[in-house]
Amino acid sequence: MSILLRRLHRLEARVTDSHGLVPHSEEWFNFWSDKVGQVMAGERVDLRGMTLEFIDSLIAKSNEMDNYEGHVDIAEETLST
Repeated sequence: MSILLRRLHRLEARVTDSHGLVPHSEEWFNFWSDKVGQVMAGERVDLRGMTLEFIDSLIAKSNEMDNYEGHVDIAEETLST
């Protein structure tokens, strides 16, 4: 049984980041988004462990929002004419 538990702990370490969150999950993205928000608010925050995967996800979500906002603008222009 102890061998099985050791293997399970090794597997969990591969699947989670240093904060115990599963990369690319909603919890993982929210955790790092909150950290970025704290930095932008001028707080001193420990960003060790932030990955390029998060930054890539942040850029992708930002691009999605830009695309979505563009569609809203087109819809508003169409409705106002």
